[in-house]
Amino acid sequence: MALEWIDGRTLGEILRTQERREWSPREVLDLLRPVIQALAEAHAHGISHRDVAPNNIIVHETVHGTRLRLIDFGIASIRPSFAEDALPFDSPTQSALVAHSPRYPAPEQVLEQRTGTWTDVHALGLIIYHLLTGYLPYPNSARDPEHGACALRRPTPGLVGVDVGAWEPVLARAVAINPGDRFSSARLL
Repeated sequence: MALEWIDGRTLGEILRTQERREWSPREVLDLLRPVIQALAEAHAHGISHRDVAPNNIIVHETVHGTRLRLIDFGIASIRPSFAEDALPFDSPTQSALVAHSPRYPAPEQVLEQRTGTWTDVHALGLIIYHLLTGYLPYPNSARDPEHGACALRRPTPGLVGVDVGAWEPVLARAVAINPGDRFSSARLL
């Protein structure tokens, strides 16, 4: 097996070292565009990553500037008959494996319910929130479930006093508790 060598750090490492505390909406969109496009392509083919998190995004510098790569499709789910405009709740998850990055879970992952492309949309929303605010979306989720993935107050920039204008309702929809209330794919997000 031959794999591409990508020299760089994860977005998680960058966020932990706090080189950037708050990013502007334009910077976030420019930075995450390759990740969103990669997920949109995967979702168009019925593939959901199910572990989108900063530690699975490699940031590397090239002669053309900063590039991001989404890595580790190790627990991805494939639904060949996927339709982007509908959530296939009647389709069972392809694996009994329950896995996710502990700081970026969707409610359905915590509750061990069906996951899919909508789970990736939730994770993108959390990453965008983290970049825009400088805060972890669920800082105490392991110790305090009421403030974790299933909390009624959703992690949006407005919740912590960061004004992102028209992005606020988009992010609120992306991180909705109910998967049916979210965008069903990265392309729709």
